[in-house]
Amino acid sequence: MRSSAIQCALAALTCTIACLLTTPVRAMEPPQKSLPESHVLPARDSARLPGAGHYSIGIFNPLEYGVSDKLSLVTHPLLLVASPNVTARVRHGEVAGWRLTGEYGLSVPYAAMGSELPLGLGGWLFPACKVTQHDSSKSGTCDQAGWVISPTIGAVASSGDRHVWTVRTELSVGLPISGDLGRPSENIPPADLLFAPATYGWRLRVGGRYDRALSDNMRLSTELNGYMVGASEAPSRNPLTVSAHVGLDISVGSHSRFTIGVLYFNSDQRNKVEEVIDGRPQLVPVRNHDFFPTIDFIWAG
Repeated sequence: MRSSAIQCALAALTCTIACLLTTPVRAMEPPQKSLPESHVLPARDSARLPGAGHYSIGIFNPLEYGVSDKLSLVTHPLLLVASPNVTARVRHGEVAGWRLTGEYGLSVPYAAMGSELPLGLGGWLFPACKVTQHDSSKSGTCDQAGWVISPTIGAVASSGDRHVWTVRTELSVGLPISGDLGRPSENIPPADLLFAPATYGWRLRVGGRYDRALSDNMRLSTELNGYMVGASEAPSRNPLTVSAHVGLDISVGSHSRFTIGVLYFNSDQRNKVEEVIDGRPQLVPVRNHDFFPTIDFIWAG
Protein backbone atom coordinates (compact mmCIF):
# COMPACT_ATOMS: atom_id res chain seq x y z
CA MET A 1 0.00 0.00 0.00
CA ARG A 2 2.84 2.38 0.86
CA SER A 3 4.55 1.59 -2.45
CA SER A 4 1.35 2.50 -4.30
CA ALA A 5 1.00 5.71 -2.29
CA ILE A 6 4.58 6.71 -3.09
CA GLN A 7 4.03 6.04 -6.81
CA CYS A 8 0.90 8.24 -6.74
CA ALA A 9 2.79 10.99 -4.92
CA LEU A 10 5.64 10.87 -7.44
CA ALA A 11 3.14 11.12 -10.30
CA ALA A 12 1.57 14.18 -8.67
CA LEU A 13 5.03 15.67 -8.16
CA THR A 14 5.89 15.19 -11.85
CA CYS A 15 2.63 16.84 -12.95
CA THR A 16 3.25 19.79 -10.64
CA ILE A 17 6.75 20.36 -12.07
CA ALA A 18 5.38 20.16 -15.63
CA CYS A 19 2.69 22.73 -14.81
CA LEU A 20 5.24 25.12 -13.32
CA LEU A 21 7.47 24.84 -16.38
CA THR A 22 4.70 25.26 -18.94
CA THR A 23 2.41 27.83 -17.32
CA PRO A 24 2.97 31.25 -18.94
CA VAL A 25 3.58 34.19 -16.63
CA ARG A 26 4.38 37.83 -17.15
CA ALA A 27 7.92 38.92 -17.71
CA MET A 28 9.99 39.19 -14.58
CA GLU A 29 9.53 42.38 -12.61
CA PRO A 30 12.46 44.69 -11.98
CA PRO A 31 14.60 43.54 -9.03
CA GLN A 32 12.98 44.09 -5.64
CA LYS A 33 14.39 47.02 -3.78
CA SER A 34 15.08 47.01 -0.09
CA LEU A 35 12.28 48.56 1.89
CA PRO A 36 13.16 51.91 3.46
CA GLU A 37 13.32 52.03 7.23
CA SER A 38 10.23 54.23 7.35
CA HIS A 39 8.19 51.62 5.45
CA VAL A 40 5.59 49.45 7.14
CA LEU A 41 6.91 46.24 8.76
CA PRO A 42 6.71 43.66 5.92
CA ALA A 43 4.54 40.55 6.10
CA ARG A 44 6.12 37.17 6.82
CA ASP A 45 5.56 33.76 5.18
CA SER A 46 4.59 35.32 1.87
CA ALA A 47 5.85 35.13 -1.73
CA ARG A 48 8.16 38.10 -1.07
CA LEU A 49 11.91 37.38 -1.12
CA PRO A 50 14.37 39.23 1.15
CA GLY A 51 16.48 40.61 -1.73
CA ALA A 52 20.15 40.14 -2.58
CA GLY A 53 22.38 40.08 0.51
CA HIS A 54 19.49 40.35 2.98
CA TYR A 55 18.63 37.71 5.58
CA SER A 56 16.30 36.79 8.43
CA ILE A 57 16.71 34.19 11.17
CA GLY A 58 14.82 33.34 14.34
CA ILE A 59 15.40 31.06 17.30
CA PHE A 60 12.72 28.71 15.96
CA ASN A 61 12.05 30.30 12.58
CA PRO A 62 14.29 29.28 9.65
CA LEU A 63 17.26 31.14 8.24
CA GLU A 64 16.56 32.74 4.85
CA TYR A 65 19.33 34.39 2.85
CA GLY A 66 18.84 36.30 -0.39
CA VAL A 67 21.33 35.02 -2.96
CA SER A 68 19.89 37.46 -5.50
CA ASP A 69 16.69 39.43 -5.94
CA LYS A 70 15.12 36.36 -7.57
CA LEU A 71 16.55 33.59 -5.41
CA SER A 72 16.84 32.88 -1.68
CA LEU A 73 17.95 29.82 0.30
CA VAL A 74 16.15 28.62 3.43
CA THR A 75 17.26 26.16 6.13
CA HIS A 76 16.22 25.35 9.70
CA PRO A 77 19.40 25.68 11.82
CA LEU A 78 17.94 23.68 14.74
CA LEU A 79 17.45 20.68 12.40
CA LEU A 80 20.56 21.14 10.28
CA VAL A 81 22.66 18.42 11.97
CA ALA A 82 19.94 15.86 12.73
CA SER A 83 17.98 16.46 9.53
CA PRO A 84 20.02 18.32 6.87
CA ASN A 85 17.63 20.47 4.89
CA VAL A 86 17.63 23.26 2.32
CA THR A 87 14.92 24.98 0.27
CA ALA A 88 15.43 27.22 -2.74
CA ARG A 89 12.79 29.94 -3.18
CA VAL A 90 12.61 31.21 -6.76
CA ARG A 91 10.70 34.29 -7.84
CA HIS A 92 8.71 33.43 -10.98
CA GLY A 93 6.95 36.74 -11.67
CA GLU A 94 3.43 38.14 -11.27
CA VAL A 95 -0.01 37.14 -12.56
CA ALA A 96 -3.08 39.38 -12.13
CA GLY A 97 -1.49 41.25 -9.22
CA TRP A 98 -0.31 38.08 -7.43
CA ARG A 99 3.42 37.59 -6.88
CA LEU A 100 4.45 33.96 -7.58
CA THR A 101 7.29 32.12 -5.87
CA GLY A 102 8.29 28.48 -6.27
CA GLU A 103 9.82 26.48 -3.42
CA TYR A 104 12.07 23.47 -4.08
CA GLY A 105 13.53 21.65 -1.08
CA LEU A 106 15.31 18.53 0.10
CA SER A 107 15.81 17.02 3.56
CA VAL A 108 17.42 13.86 4.95
CA PRO A 109 15.85 13.06 8.36
CA TYR A 110 17.74 9.81 9.07
CA ALA A 111 19.72 11.02 12.11
CA ALA A 112 16.69 12.76 13.63
CA MET A 113 14.64 9.56 13.44
CA GLY A 114 17.36 7.01 14.19
CA SER A 115 19.60 8.66 16.78
CA GLU A 116 18.82 9.10 20.46
CA LEU A 117 18.64 12.40 22.31
CA PRO A 118 20.15 14.98 22.08
CA LEU A 119 20.97 14.47 18.37
CA GLY A 120 17.75 12.72 17.38
CA LEU A 121 14.38 11.60 18.67
CA GLY A 122 15.01 7.83 18.85
CA GLY A 123 13.48 6.34 21.97
CA TRP A 124 11.05 9.24 22.29
CA LEU A 125 9.07 9.71 19.06
CA PHE A 126 10.69 6.85 17.16
CA PRO A 127 11.97 3.35 18.12
CA ALA A 128 15.48 3.29 19.64
CA CYS A 129 16.06 -0.36 18.61
CA LYS A 130 18.56 -1.05 21.38
CA VAL A 131 17.75 -4.78 21.36
CA THR A 132 18.47 -5.20 17.65
CA GLN A 133 21.74 -3.31 18.02
CA HIS A 134 23.00 -6.10 20.30
CA ASP A 135 21.17 -9.06 18.77
CA SER A 136 21.10 -9.12 14.97
CA SER A 137 18.70 -12.08 15.01
CA LYS A 138 15.96 -9.69 16.17
CA SER A 139 16.50 -7.21 13.34
CA GLY A 140 12.93 -7.72 12.11
CA THR A 141 11.35 -6.67 15.41
CA CYS A 142 12.14 -2.94 15.14
CA ASP A 143 10.49 -0.38 12.89
CA GLN A 144 13.43 2.03 12.76
CA ALA A 145 13.46 4.07 9.56
CA GLY A 146 16.11 3.50 6.93
CA TRP A 147 17.79 6.16 4.84
CA VAL A 148 15.06 8.32 3.36
CA ILE A 149 15.39 11.51 1.32
CA SER A 150 12.46 13.87 1.18
CA PRO A 151 12.15 16.24 -1.82
CA THR A 152 9.56 19.03 -1.65
CA ILE A 153 7.99 21.21 -4.29
CA GLY A 154 5.60 24.06 -3.57
CA ALA A 155 4.12 27.29 -4.84
CA VAL A 156 3.32 30.51 -2.97
CA ALA A 157 1.23 33.42 -4.25
CA SER A 158 0.77 36.75 -2.44
CA SER A 159 -1.21 39.90 -3.13
CA GLY A 160 -1.00 43.26 -1.38
CA ASP A 161 1.67 45.21 0.47
CA ARG A 162 0.35 46.73 3.68
CA HIS A 163 -2.37 44.07 4.00
CA VAL A 164 -1.19 40.80 2.42
CA TRP A 165 -3.15 37.75 1.30
CA THR A 166 -1.09 34.58 0.75
CA VAL A 167 -2.03 31.12 -0.53
CA ARG A 168 0.33 28.16 -0.77
CA THR A 169 0.46 24.51 -1.72
CA GLU A 170 3.26 22.04 -1.06
CA LEU A 171 3.95 18.38 -1.73
CA SER A 172 6.68 16.36 0.02
CA VAL A 173 7.46 12.69 -0.64
CA GLY A 174 9.68 10.18 1.14
CA LEU A 175 12.01 8.15 -1.07
CA PRO A 176 13.69 5.21 0.76
CA ILE A 177 17.32 4.79 -0.28
CA SER A 178 17.79 1.81 2.04
CA GLY A 179 15.50 0.18 4.55
CA ASP A 180 11.87 1.15 5.00
CA LEU A 181 9.84 4.16 5.99
CA GLY A 182 9.68 4.81 9.74
CA ARG A 183 6.73 4.37 12.07
CA PRO A 184 4.86 7.63 12.76
CA SER A 185 4.46 8.91 16.32
CA GLU A 186 0.80 9.98 15.86
CA ASN A 187 0.69 11.89 19.14
CA ILE A 188 2.44 15.25 18.62
CA PRO A 189 0.94 16.86 15.48
CA PRO A 190 3.81 19.28 14.63
CA ALA A 191 6.42 16.50 14.81
CA ASP A 192 4.13 14.01 13.10
CA LEU A 193 3.66 16.38 10.15
CA LEU A 194 7.34 17.36 10.01
CA PHE A 195 8.45 13.74 9.51
CA ALA A 196 5.33 12.61 7.60
CA PRO A 197 7.11 12.12 4.24
CA ALA A 198 9.55 9.69 5.90
CA THR A 199 6.80 7.82 7.80
CA TYR A 200 3.60 7.96 5.72
CA GLY A 201 5.32 8.29 2.33
CA TRP A 202 4.01 11.75 1.42
CA ARG A 203 2.50 14.94 2.82
CA LEU A 204 0.33 17.49 1.00
CA ARG A 205 -0.28 20.97 2.41
CA VAL A 206 -2.79 23.58 1.22
CA GLY A 207 -3.24 26.80 3.16
CA GLY A 208 -3.95 30.49 3.29
CA ARG A 209 -2.77 33.44 5.35
CA TYR A 210 -3.90 37.02 5.94
CA ASP A 211 -1.30 39.42 7.35
CA ARG A 212 -2.63 42.87 8.29
CA ALA A 213 -0.61 45.93 9.33
CA LEU A 214 -2.10 47.42 12.51
CA SER A 215 0.49 50.19 12.31
CA ASP A 216 3.88 50.72 10.66
CA ASN A 217 5.50 48.68 13.46
CA MET A 218 2.91 46.01 14.23
CA ARG A 219 1.21 43.23 12.24
CA LEU A 220 -1.58 40.77 13.05
CA SER A 221 -1.75 37.51 11.08
CA THR A 222 -4.19 34.61 10.81
CA GLU A 223 -3.40 31.36 9.02
CA LEU A 224 -5.30 28.18 8.16
CA ASN A 225 -3.72 24.99 6.75
CA GLY A 226 -4.94 21.55 5.78
CA TYR A 227 -2.57 18.57 5.61
CA MET A 228 -3.07 15.15 4.04
CA VAL A 229 -0.63 12.27 4.54
CA GLY A 230 -0.22 8.79 3.12
CA ALA A 231 -2.01 5.65 4.30
CA SER A 232 -1.41 4.50 7.87
CA GLU A 233 -1.18 1.00 9.27
CA ALA A 234 -4.37 -0.83 10.20
CA PRO A 235 -6.58 0.18 11.82
CA SER A 236 -6.46 3.19 9.54
CA ARG A 237 -6.66 6.72 10.89
CA ASN A 238 -8.07 9.86 9.29
CA PRO A 239 -5.18 11.30 7.22
CA LEU A 240 -6.44 14.91 7.48
CA THR A 241 -4.92 17.36 9.97
CA VAL A 242 -6.10 20.96 10.21
CA SER A 243 -4.04 23.74 11.80
CA ALA A 244 -4.75 27.39 12.56
CA HIS A 245 -2.49 30.14 13.86
CA VAL A 246 -3.01 33.66 15.14
CA GLY A 247 0.10 35.78 15.69
CA LEU A 248 1.28 39.28 16.47
CA ASP A 249 4.54 40.74 15.14
CA ILE A 250 6.12 43.82 16.77
CA SER A 251 9.13 45.49 15.17
CA VAL A 252 12.34 45.85 17.17
CA GLY A 253 14.76 48.30 15.59
CA SER A 254 14.90 48.83 11.85
CA HIS A 255 14.46 45.24 10.64
CA SER A 256 14.05 42.73 13.48
CA ARG A 257 10.82 41.72 15.19
CA PHE A 258 9.32 39.94 18.19
CA THR A 259 6.56 37.44 17.47
CA ILE A 260 3.98 35.80 19.72
CA GLY A 261 0.94 33.68 18.93
CA VAL A 262 -1.13 30.53 19.40
CA LEU A 263 -1.03 27.44 17.15
CA TYR A 264 -3.96 25.00 17.03
CA PHE A 265 -4.12 21.46 15.59
CA ASN A 266 -7.12 19.23 14.95
CA SER A 267 -5.99 15.67 14.20
CA ASP A 268 -6.78 11.98 14.55
CA GLN A 269 -4.48 10.42 17.19
CA ARG A 270 -6.45 7.15 17.43
CA ASN A 271 -8.18 8.18 20.67
CA LYS A 272 -11.63 6.85 21.48
CA VAL A 273 -14.34 7.62 24.03
CA GLU A 274 -17.12 5.42 25.28
CA GLU A 275 -20.62 6.38 24.19
CA VAL A 276 -23.97 4.64 24.60
CA ILE A 277 -25.45 3.91 21.18
CA ASP A 278 -28.75 2.03 20.90
CA GLY A 279 -28.50 1.21 24.58
CA ARG A 280 -25.05 -0.35 24.27
CA PRO A 281 -21.68 1.19 25.25
CA GLN A 282 -19.34 1.53 22.27
CA LEU A 283 -15.92 3.04 21.67
CA VAL A 284 -16.19 5.94 19.24
CA PRO A 285 -13.17 7.62 17.55
CA VAL A 286 -12.64 11.28 18.46
CA ARG A 287 -10.32 13.92 17.06
CA ASN A 288 -7.77 15.68 19.25
CA HIS A 289 -7.56 19.43 19.83
CA ASP A 290 -4.04 20.65 20.66
CA PHE A 291 -2.88 24.21 21.40
CA PHE A 292 0.76 25.36 21.39
CA PRO A 293 2.09 28.84 22.24
CA THR A 294 4.48 30.34 19.68
CA ILE A 295 7.12 32.90 20.55
CA ASP A 296 10.27 33.98 18.73
CA PHE A 297 12.66 36.80 18.03
CA ILE A 298 13.62 37.21 14.37
CA TRP A 299 16.78 39.05 13.37
CA ALA A 300 16.87 40.55 9.91
CA GLY A 301 19.23 42.70 7.94
